[in-house]
Amino acid sequence: MLQVLKNHSNDPNDTTEYGYIYNHLPNNGLALEEKVGVLGKKEIDFTYWGTIDGIAHNHFANSLSIFSPDDLWTICNAFTTRSMVDSSKFTLPLVTARNTQYILMIENVTKFRIWARKFMEGDFSLFKQAYGRLYGIKETNTNNENEIKFLQYLQGNGGSGVRVFRGNSNFTTWDRLSLDANNNVTTIPCVENFNFTKHN
Repeated sequence: MLQVLKNHSNDPNDTTEYGYIYNHLPNNGLALEEKVGVLGKKEIDFTYWGTIDGIAHNHFANSLSIFSPDDLWTICNAFTTRSMVDSSKFTLPLVTARNTQYILMIENVTKFRIWARKFMEGDFSLFKQAYGRLYGIKETNTNNENEIKFLQYLQGNGGSGVRVFRGNSNFTTWDRLSLDANNNVTTIPCVENFNFTKHN
């Protein structure tokens, strides 16, 4: 699944976002529903029914190297509409054309509930503008700059209850990211058993 998204991201002529809504199966496989965005648009419609285990998608060339405001809306919406099979295991993977790959997960449900409610109740169009202007998360930043600024955003104002993982290029290892007192990114090897390779 993630390798397919990476292949799309690595194609400089492909300016469409692709994604998957998925559920884990008892045999360690994945039930996938593919979603395809609109040519030239940095967005994708993740309409679905029932409860799900995760949503994965890509960013094509000249897009953000990290999660976008729409991506944050996606995880908040899945939570507030009670569409997650298990909020503690729900994953939101992202693969980008900037050779970055991340996963968002909810760590603290109490904090995330408060954060998500404020996020969904706010003016989303203003937030999208503030994402670059106020929080400094931009397409022109380096990957490292966006990582730092994204983590600062998530950890500000009491925290979001979200944890972020960065993967290697073939998705075999993942490190949990955080910021130290000097705003340097620190990593802890992940012990989660992420399975995004098998599907039925």
